[in-house]
Amino acid sequence: MGNTAYYSTTPASNQTVNGVAYWVEGMDPDKVNDVGRQVMADIAADVYPGASAAGSATDANTASAIVKRDASGNFKASDGVAATDVATKGQVDTVNTSLTTHTGNTTDAHGATSAATASKFVVRDANGRAAFATPSATGDAATKGYVDTAISGLVYTGSSASNTSFPVSTILNVRLSGTIPDRNEAVTVYLSSARSYEFTMNAADSAGQLTGTWRSRGYGDDYLLVQRTA
Repeated sequence: MGNTAYYSTTPASNQTVNGVAYWVEGMDPDKVNDVGRQVMADIAADVYPGASAAGSATDANTASAIVKRDASGNFKASDGVAATDVATKGQVDTVNTSLTTHTGNTTDAHGATSAATASKFVVRDANGRAAFATPSATGDAATKGYVDTAISGLVYTGSSASNTSFPVSTILNVRLSGTIPDRNEAVTVYLSSARSYEFTMNAADSAGQLTGTWRSRGYGDDYLLVQRTA
């Protein structure tokens, strides 16, 4: 380190600097050059630490050297480490490549998966589907299995012509027999023994009585619209 920090703004006080004789009044002529050179050395040491002179500036990655741009306006440096360090092109390119790879990742970015995996982002599989756990709270996503179970008791999905048990709310078209019932009156419904495709109110034509409570919902052309209510 040089002595420029000890220079005084008062000329007469610069005869000695930091205990060293500088511009001493009445100094010998042969000392003038020595003091002048010392002042230059102080300036070089304090203004350009680590460099003996501005002539040592370089565009190469040289420790403790003054930076000088090359003919293209560039200079070399080590990869930055601290937040305030200069970043090299290589470092920026690496980050840019990572970002490009990340933004182009549509299959498993951030560990995204189509499986029902806790705390993971969701991505559709090759068929456009994604799995979820069985819902619990009202706002949870419903799975196909959950929906199938929920509606399994609402609609008869079987194919048996002899089935006598239908879910509540089922509506059937039944052949009328006897007096036309009033609206919402309870009625008895049977499987027709004469016609496998028909329901009837005629007990004499019964191949089995339907279970539950059935009520009249409307009439037309010898057929009664009935609905199971219990």
